[in-house]
Amino acid sequence: MSILPRTVAGEHQPPGATAWVGPGIAFLRVGFGLVFLSNGLAKATGWDGVHPFPGFLIDFDGAKEILRFDVQTHPVGPYKDFIEDVVLANYTLFGVLLTITELFIGVSLITGAFSNIGALTGAAFALHLNFANWDRDIWVWEYAVEWIPLIGLALIGSGGTSGSTPQPRDSCPGNFGAGLHGLIQLKGHRSLCRQRLPAATRNAWARSLPTSSVHKPKRLTARRSSPGRASPPWLNPASSA
Repeated sequence: MSILPRTVAGEHQPPGATAWVGPGIAFLRVGFGLVFLSNGLAKATGWDGVHPFPGFLIDFDGAKEILRFDVQTHPVGPYKDFIEDVVLANYTLFGVLLTITELFIGVSLITGAFSNIGALTGAAFALHLNFANWDRDIWVWEYAVEWIPLIGLALIGSGGTSGSTPQPRDSCPGNFGAGLHGLIQLKGHRSLCRQRLPAATRNAWARSLPTSSVHKPKRLTARRSSPGRASPPWLNPASSA
């Protein structure tokens, strides 16, 4: 059984099998975008929550105190010193950069523009917090539940996926925004890619390929028969008439 998606593995999918893939990916992408956007707005404006929902958002000063608490007993000395002596000591600058970055991640994931960069940046945020709490007795998946799906969104290239029509993301040329998977040209799936592209794009792609890589139909030609050896009937039209 292949771990690749059915469309990549070349297996046939029944009609409607992917009808909810696009909306599902869009829901996940926009949901994470709202998380980062709301935290960025909280740092920029002092917004304290998403009412009427309970709970709070992490504001400008709150992020500083959380980071200070996370690294105070960190076992990696150079990292602890860098956070305390550089980042926290100059938090006015780093706090503004944090706010701008969170706002960028939120907008990119919600709109789908540069969403691969936004997803990877968000995953880097979560991975850093995971590392900052390395010596703490927290739930083992505390931050992995954030960076794992964010990396997945970047890999599948969720930026062009709308909530209405799922867009297949593969390694076909011309599929800009196909995520990291689009950077991997799968030679064995060229024929599958050509079937999905418009005729004009297929023709332009075929002309750009080296001559040796263009699949030309093989013509069956009759080889010269050796003396005393009859040619097969399917090579000799006259014999089958």
